[in-house]
Amino acid sequence: MNGRFEGSHVYLNPSLMKQLWPKLSRGCVIEALSRKNGKQGRRMSYKKVHDLIEKVKSHPVLETRKLSDRVQVVTRGSKEDFTFSTLDTSLKDASVHECVLVE
Repeated sequence: MNGRFEGSHVYLNPSLMKQLWPKLSRGCVIEALSRKNGKQGRRMSYKKVHDLIEKVKSHPVLETRKLSDRVQVVTRGSKEDFTFSTLDTSLKDASVHECVLVE
């Protein structure tokens, strides 16, 4: 947004992403319009976005919360960056949804 990486959502299931896309895209547009500063931001390279996500995912675990017999949420982060990973233990801890937030 305005040339800055704000965060990302990654889903294991493409059909879930397709189902959520209208709400996610509306939310992104509303947020972008609310933060519009009149300046044209530069597009970030794929490598820079990838490196930011990997950096956040390498932070230490802050909390692991078991939501059910199958599902747990693992929070990693620092003062500026966080990631919330929803894991399905029946799928060998596959990440069903990963949210990366960068300040």
